Amino acid sequence: MVRGGRLELRGARRGSMASPTYTVKVLKKDEVSAELEVKATQDDVVGLWPSLVLRLLEDPPGSPLKGKRVYDPEESAALQREVIAGVVLVKAKKGSAVLRVEVRDPKFVGHLKKGLAWDSYHYPTDSTRLVDAAFVPDGSLAVVGSSSGVAELRPVSAKGLGATKAWLNHPGLVAVDARGERILTAGGTTVALWDGAGKAQVGVFEVGEEVACARLSPTGDRVAVGFREGGAVLIDGEKGAVRARYEGGIGPVQAVAFASDGESVLVGGGDGVTRRYGIRGTLLEALAGHEGAVRGISVSEDGRQVVTVGEEGTARVFQEGTFVRALRHDEKLNTVFQGALPGAARDAAVFFRGAGLMEVTLPGGELREIAAPRERFSALIAASGLVLTATTERARLIRRDGTEVREVKLPRVGLGGSITSQFLFLSPDERWLAAPHLSSDHKDGRVELHAVEGREVVRLPNPSAGVPPREDTVQAVAWVDAERLLVGYAMHPAILWSVTGERLATLDERTYEIQVAGEAIVTRQSPWFETPGGFTVRDRALTVLGTLPSRNEGRLWSVSRDGRYAVLSEEGDAPTYRVWDLATRETWALDPRGKVGTATFAGSDRYLVLCPPYDGRAGVRIFDVAARAHLATIPREEEVWQVFFAKDGESLYLVSSSYIERFDRGGASLGRIDAPPPVPFQRPIVGAHLDARGVIFTSSEDTPTVRVWKKGDTPMNAHAGWSGGRLVQHAKSGLMLGVGQRSVEVFALLGKA
Repeated sequence: MVRGGRLELRGARRGSMASPTYTVKVLKKDEVSAELEVKATQDDVVGLWPSLVLRLLEDPPGSPLKGKRVYDPEESAALQREVIAGVVLVKAKKGSAVLRVEVRDPKFVGHLKKGLAWDSYHYPTDSTRLVDAAFVPDGSLAVVGSSSGVAELRPVSAKGLGATKAWLNHPGLVAVDARGERILTAGGTTVALWDGAGKAQVGVFEVGEEVACARLSPTGDRVAVGFREGGAVLIDGEKGAVRARYEGGIGPVQAVAFASDGESVLVGGGDGVTRRYGIRGTLLEALAGHEGAVRGISVSEDGRQVVTVGEEGTARVFQEGTFVRALRHDEKLNTVFQGALPGAARDAAVFFRGAGLMEVTLPGGELREIAAPRERFSALIAASGLVLTATTERARLIRRDGTEVREVKLPRVGLGGSITSQFLFLSPDERWLAAPHLSSDHKDGRVELHAVEGREVVRLPNPSAGVPPREDTVQAVAWVDAERLLVGYAMHPAILWSVTGERLATLDERTYEIQVAGEAIVTRQSPWFETPGGFTVRDRALTVLGTLPSRNEGRLWSVSRDGRYAVLSEEGDAPTYRVWDLATRETWALDPRGKVGTATFAGSDRYLVLCPPYDGRAGVRIFDVAARAHLATIPREEEVWQVFFAKDGESLYLVSSSYIERFDRGGASLGRIDAPPPVPFQRPIVGAHLDARGVIFTSSEDTPTVRVWKKGDTPMNAHAGWSGGRLVQHAKSGLMLGVGQRSVEVFALLGKA
């Protein structure tokens, strides 16, 4: 296998407000356009993100866009439609670009003049995702489309994708293709055709409905368009006239394809059936069998073989209209313990088993399944026994009897990264679930409160109006009681909110970590913005009781259940733990015997557990902080994820990915439960490509493995080194594009087709 470079959606690196991400200068200006020279100060690229051009126009004095929410995905999209008529990439080189911005109203460039220069502090959101990609016929270029409304035309080789040659603007972009002498972009309710170099738009056709997918015929003179609300059409590539309509029970259409001779169109229906139509609309055959909507279609060069991909995660192979076989990505997944804690009536643990959630009662070992979401997830058991699971898109609250209380769509901005139950916060009375806007590389300073029973949602706003959301992040959330929660921000002092959304109080610090126990609220001050950082203890009325400076970058690990002690850590040349007596303000050090790991009171009033990073030697140590005495060291076989004391307070559990073991305070084992053996698991197929040799390539999201099916039902696994997604191949070169949501990888698995 040959693997080339990767194109990743990215922008400037995160910086401080003292460091601009771009410098901008007006080179030319007329009534409805401005030519801007844009230089990146912190990266080697100028990426076109949804909010970038809006931000460039907003920053200079006198802009009518001042104060607009250019980073909010919905408002940004609306502003794009209102303000921007087009963006042309005039020229580009490493670290800079010249953009010609065309606006719909002269007022949006009226504040600019030739020679005007300014700094821009744009921080790209991660709401942009890749939507489609295609090779131009000779294989020298690739068209890569993103949800920002721009398709980039880039050189392609075994080394990867080169620098952008042209930008093709299309609001609401969902599909790109390239056949004959034409390049296709489609989105919103329009389809556009461009010349083969992407320099000129040769036609824009209104199709009257929201486009979900579109493909060009082999000669580039016809376009098949599928609609979100159902049905598809075939339009003429010269004038956009409708040549045929494909309707009648199809439902929403996510995939269309032409046969290799261009004389028939395949339409993937929301009902799981792929229908082949003649170009005049005659139904020729129906390829059925998917349990979910059809999301992908690939047709062989001779037109005799078709592979379809369904939403349920399987691919189906048809030969001359007859079903031949189904392809599945079957794997064996290890069961992994996710967490455990004392329940209301018993000690219990939950773990991921294949595609389901299991519960094991401790210490007896009783095992039962209580839920089975299809995605990977994290989970925890709340004090009452309510189970909270979190996938990348939703949280589910499940009773111990297996019935679902409710499902919460998580307020993520974009699709990059994952959410875990660590970033969700149940109120003490378990009436509210607090969910910060959060993903792996984007946070926007807002929190949503979802009622556990019912559908009420309270939205806590970003308190730092006008600050780029990339900089204004939610750093910490903690419930003070059932009616109030404290939220720490990077760019704004921490705020005490009520569950009704009322701002009750503002602290005099930017808070990075918060722990609440007993009557104590302990916070760690952010060390950013030239402040040294440190720790503060308050009572529940937010009265400051004491402070503790931090000599190095520190961390607040845990507060004892009664609010008497806090355990902190400090990095640097001499890493150490410190125990802080919150009543006397006295502190003392504990040697981590190496690197600092985790430290927790684990539901205890006085017993502290230190877990250094696992290196095969260091064990878990137990201390009595009241007596300042080391009680025991417990050996371990692997990294310990969680420690908690049992309800009796006299024994504790160590939770790793593959076992849970119970110990007394002296370190003696009281019993162990091992995770069950691996179980079968089906990873959903999201992409399939059928090449000229009849070889089928299939791919899944979130895995770098492409499966190659030559003959029979046993595939060859090929590691493509990418994040998973759709597959596009160029027959002559053998190169493939792997199109994920955040990156495009260029690779070759079997050489030329």
